[in-house]
Amino acid sequence: MIIMRHGPCSDEYNTDPHLSNEGIHIVTAFPIPRNWKIKTLITSPKNRAVDTAKIILPRFDFCKLLVEDNLREISPVALDYKCHPDYIRASEVFQRIILRNLTRTDVLVISHRNLMTFCLNLAKERRIPNKGDNEFDKFCSILEVGAFSLDTIDK
Repeated sequence: MIIMRHGPCSDEYNTDPHLSNEGIHIVTAFPIPRNWKIKTLITSPKNRAVDTAKIILPRFDFCKLLVEDNLREISPVALDYKCHPDYIRASEVFQRIILRNLTRTDVLVISHRNLMTFCLNLAKERRIPNKGDNEFDKFCSILEVGAFSLDTIDK
């Protein structure tokens, strides 16, 4: 399973911003590894994540787009993750989406920094292997969780 942070947007998170012009450019130019054979793309309902998904979706044959309300971000402010308002939803997302698709390499999830960080922490607590960007401080950061049939992640 592959998890990706959305592309750049304005800092006006309380207004649910769309991708900025720079964000559209970065996501459009984002190099999708040729060995990615994504069949299901699951995204947060927030505009910046949906915009990212809609730009990437046409690059995959027969890929379906699913919008998952629990992938949205409540608060972009980073706190201790177990005290954060997004943590409960991240735990549910981890159980229902991440763990169920752990062995699949054809699922791409697009979400937000905090939710991705929380899911990574939950994976580490369960000793589930992961590789990629573990900080998510860059837009379009990628993390693989679970089974790795993908050779490398090009950034």
